[in-house]
Amino acid sequence: MSKRCSLSAALLAAGLLLSPLAFAEETAPTWPAVINAADQQRLTSLDTQVKQLLDQLQQSEDETTRNEALNLYRIVLEDPEPLTDAALAGNWKCRSVQIESKALYGYPNFKCSLRQTPKGLFLEKTSSSQRISGYLQRLDDKQLVFIGGASVNDDPQVGYSGLEKAAARESDVVGVVRNSYDGFVLLVPEPFGGFNLFRFSR
Repeated sequence: MSKRCSLSAALLAAGLLLSPLAFAEETAPTWPAVINAADQQRLTSLDTQVKQLLDQLQQSEDETTRNEALNLYRIVLEDPEPLTDAALAGNWKCRSVQIESKALYGYPNFKCSLRQTPKGLFLEKTSSSQRISGYLQRLDDKQLVFIGGASVNDDPQVGYSGLEKAAARESDVVGVVRNSYDGFVLLVPEPFGGFNLFRFSR
């Protein structure tokens, strides 16, 4: 079974402005200008960082943690099937799993939806106290990037600062969307370490 190519390789295949020199030196890809530098770095190092965390968690003394880490490793880091826009649209159940250096924290299913808009695919988590919403931009036939914001309860949704030509703010959220056997996943790097994995199923 093949392992996931790096995001850099995926972006190169998508033709997203990587120079030959940048590729040869394996430097960070050139992300869309709306994504600020700190978020670009988090996305560029996403696969490496989450692999390190899951490798570490697979050595846990807790059997449940070990098994869950192995399961997430297969879902997030092994090569996915192609993911079409049509397959993403509609209403979903979404379950959040917090991945930290010493533990995994799972939460129950909440309500999410994804719809096509004039500005592109729009994803939103519509229940629970912690919510996210934002647009998806395709990287290749297997991956999309999420560019959005976080809000609380029924407060107004917050967009990504770069899309509004504003300074970076704490509510900004970026992540990568990939296929999974029962739907798709959104992997979000947290600003202060760790990852939030959203698993979407029907």
